[in-house]
Amino acid sequence: MAVASEFYEPLNEAVNELLADAARRARANGRKTVQARDL
Repeated sequence: MAVASEFYEPLNEAVNELLADAARRARANGRKTVQARDL
């Protein structure tokens, strides 16, 4: 599958948002380590 070069920036932004949300969930649960269940 081909991917246009303009695809990568929105992908990066989406992944960063997912990781930030996961980190917030981990902190809310009293953890410093992000786990798969936080996604």
